[in-house]
Amino acid sequence: MKIKYAKNGSKLEHLGIVHFDIFSQLTAKFMHSKCKISLNFIDVFSWFTVMYLLKHKSYAFENFKHHKLQVEN
Repeated sequence: MKIKYAKNGSKLEHLGIVHFDIFSQLTAKFMHSKCKISLNFIDVFSWFTVMYLLKHKSYAFENFKHHKLQVEN
């Protein structure tokens, strides 16, 4: 397996760097729900992506904690 390095020269590890984005006002409604917000987590090492659909932006931190618990276990 090829070793990946960050721009500063440090070695990347699985879940070492995770980006997240919150997209609001999605035009399509997903799964017959009223979700208008997408919360995305992207692992830089593996490019594994998880997307949560939210009804309100205030649920973002709760879903972040849930995602963190799932990834750590």
